[in-house]
Amino acid sequence: MGTWTNADGLYIKYGDDESKQALGGHVNQDGGVHTLEFVITAADFNALTNTILGDGVFIPSNAFIISSNFTVETAFAGATATVDFGLVRKNRTTEIDFDGFDAAIAVASLTARASIAGDGALIGTRLSQPALVTARNNTADLTAGRGVLTITYRI
Repeated sequence: MGTWTNADGLYIKYGDDESKQALGGHVNQDGGVHTLEFVITAADFNALTNTILGDGVFIPSNAFIISSNFTVETAFAGATATVDFGLVRKNRTTEIDFDGFDAAIAVASLTARASIAGDGALIGTRLSQPALVTARNNTADLTAGRGVLTITYRI
């Protein structure tokens, strides 16, 4: 199992990593408005590490970010955990804004049927490069929970 990026910038997976599925994808296009959805469970978060939610699922360069929303289906648990959603460049390491959709959402807010509108710095801005969507938990591990992150953008 493993991954690497070749000289052309192509991200390569092999072994067990090759079989891992993306947590979401492009679900809707209405004119120039696009919607991405990612189903995320507590196990998908890595403490203080930004998890890329879909290797081949990206927001293109020049996209205008309309909104983001996190809808909790099953309450999250995890002591004092907080959650961030953001973007990384397609090289998988260079931060665009790791909490640009929303920052430090407290686990106490992640109750069943909660709907949390993103209010990060990326909302209402245009991207200058293509980007992958990331999620991260902070301060404590999440032990339970499931939610859907929805991102809407316009080309």
